[in-house]
Amino acid sequence: MIKALTQLHKTNKGIDFSAEEMYKIDCVLDSEVHGRTDGFDRENEVLLTFMNRLMEEQPGHQTTNQKRREYWQKFTSILLADFSKLVRSLELYLDYFIDFMKLSKSDIFDGIKFDHLVTFNYTNTYRVLYNSIISGDFIHGRAQACRDKEEGDVVLGIEEFLDEDQKNKDVEFIAYRKYYQRIIKHCDFSYRKVLENSNNAISTWFFGHSLASSDKDILTHLLPSSDLASQFSSPPKSNVKKSYICYYSQHTLEQQVANLVQILGQEALNDLVCGPDPKIKFVFQDNFKKERMISMNEERTYRT
Repeated sequence: MIKALTQLHKTNKGIDFSAEEMYKIDCVLDSEVHGRTDGFDRENEVLLTFMNRLMEEQPGHQTTNQKRREYWQKFTSILLADFSKLVRSLELYLDYFIDFMKLSKSDIFDGIKFDHLVTFNYTNTYRVLYNSIISGDFIHGRAQACRDKEEGDVVLGIEEFLDEDQKNKDVEFIAYRKYYQRIIKHCDFSYRKVLENSNNAISTWFFGHSLASSDKDILTHLLPSSDLASQFSSPPKSNVKKSYICYYSQHTLEQQVANLVQILGQEALNDLVCGPDPKIKFVFQDNFKKERMISMNEERTYRT
């Protein structure tokens, strides 16, 4: 945001800012340079003033709609360019600074087998430490510093916050949405074929995932479905027969349950967890290996 204002400030010839507004921008830029702690508050104040000037007529000013659009296009293009640099910086950091040779390997996955890996991480941690040949998808892309930045597929975005009527019409900031980035960056989706083409009972295990609603469009395919799904959540029909959700602490469990309410709806979640045939089971992480061994034996029974 500071950088965007800096660029506009440097090219201010002919731009209709008042002296007071230019003073506020100078204060923000000055606080950024000198590291003053009140810079964020002043930045928000300047941004609000700036946006008001773009979108509304102010008494005593003759800002045309065309000029507003020009300001807005320049402003959003700078923000998007900075966002792309942020994503690339994250990719470089993860690839250059994570040394798998120095990571301590846990024995929690020893003797444990899975058929397919769906990872929301940017690194190849599970394959490097536990199973190098497992098939899988990098849902949010994989950090690889060696490739050209235009070929990167790292996804870093926000969840949908518009209502049903607006989200398919208002696409001005679609570049910040996860689903959009996954499409244009050609992320992995082979897990969908695994789920839809399987004739066996499928179980999914969630390990280290918060189940945040920002990943709702992926999670609804990996969780079992319920006939009690509300119109609000309306998840698709799933081929998953049972899901095991591992949690590290009581606080983690509480947050996961709250997030699932946002994804599935409370009626469906109650049915899937507390119904006569529970399809979602929460597993304390220390009991993971025991529970997985039991489910592996059940899966062998299904397949014979």
